[in-house]
Amino acid sequence: MRRYFAVFVSLLLSSVAALGQARPVSDVRFCQFEIPQGLKQAHATFNVVYGFEVGAEGKPTRVSPALEDKWVGAEKVNACLISWRFTGIPAGAKGTVVFQWKHEVGWERMSVSLPQVMQSVTIEGNRCPYRGCEKEGHPQ
Repeated sequence: MRRYFAVFVSLLLSSVAALGQARPVSDVRFCQFEIPQGLKQAHATFNVVYGFEVGAEGKPTRVSPALEDKWVGAEKVNACLISWRFTGIPAGAKGTVVFQWKHEVGWERMSVSLPQVMQSVTIEGNRCPYRGCEKEGHPQ
C-alpha cells in the first residue's frame, strides 16, 4: 500500500511541476514576399520551405532553404525571420517554416513547427496580388 501511495505522490508532484512550467510562446510575423510579376501571372502554386535553429535569445539562426527556393531567396526569408522570437524553446532546437503561394490567391498560409510548437496562419480576403491593385490604393 505504501508503495502505491509513493507512486501516486510522485505522479502528482510531477504533474504539479509540469503545470508550473510556462508554455512555449512564439512571436512571428507573416511576410508578404515579392515574387516576379511573370510568376504571379503564371499558373503557379508552390511552397517555400526553410529550416532554422533557435538561438540563445530565442531568435531564429542558421536559416537555410530545406528545399530549392527559386522564387524568394534566402536573403529575404532571413530578413523576415530575424524579427521572430521563441520563448520557452531551448536554444539549438530545430524548426521549419513553410510559406504557401497559391495561384490567383497569393501567399495563402504560413506554418511554423518546432518541438512543442505547431502554428499555422491562413491569410484570407483580398490581398490584391495581381494587376489593378495600384488603382485601389494597394501596393503591388
